[in-house]
Amino acid sequence: MDGNDSVNRRRSTHVNGRSEVESALPLAIGARVRGLRTRRRYSLERLAQRAHVSRAMLSQIENGQSVPTILLLKRVADALDVQLSALIAPPEPRRTVVLTRKNATVLSSAGGSFTLRSLLPEHNVMSADIFEGSIAVDHAEVLPSRAEATAESVVIVRGRAELTVGDDSAPILLEEGDAAYVVETDSPRSLRNVFNGETHFYLVRTRAANL
Repeated sequence: MDGNDSVNRRRSTHVNGRSEVESALPLAIGARVRGLRTRRRYSLERLAQRAHVSRAMLSQIENGQSVPTILLLKRVADALDVQLSALIAPPEPRRTVVLTRKNATVLSSAGGSFTLRSLLPEHNVMSADIFEGSIAVDHAEVLPSRAEATAESVVIVRGRAELTVGDDSAPILLEEGDAAYVVETDSPRSLRNVFNGETHFYLVRTRAANL
């Protein structure tokens, strides 16, 4: 191997002073940011405004031309409504993922009278969240307000519940098998069990289109 071969090898493993591995990371992050942005149908300008960064900086991130700081990536992740890990964690392998009940993280309130369990993997980068929930007899739960670009579907699997949207709206009775699609997720919403036993439901949150 002559001197020229040695020089060519060094050039092939270093780009602008960075190794191939170091150069690949910004490209991978940029691809994830661009993919999530296009799924939410955000323009470059809209995402830049939501993340409070310049359009030029965001373009550099998407094209792998800039190595963003963790604080900057956190702002971009918040603007995309995903966890920071969705931008920097290794991608989930394309295989079936089993989420066992015994290992699930269950969110609860009022001593367990209201529970929610996520049905998606931790590193979910989809533009939706899917939860399995339950409400105890006679319990009413105020659902947290969401961004204006979010919509919700509530599906009653077993039991009966009343859904109230807005302060002045009359309750909507949902029987077993009924579903309600709610776009006013920035308004107060509550779900009350009017069944003589636990009511079980699914809650699906999605990004509204064309926003």
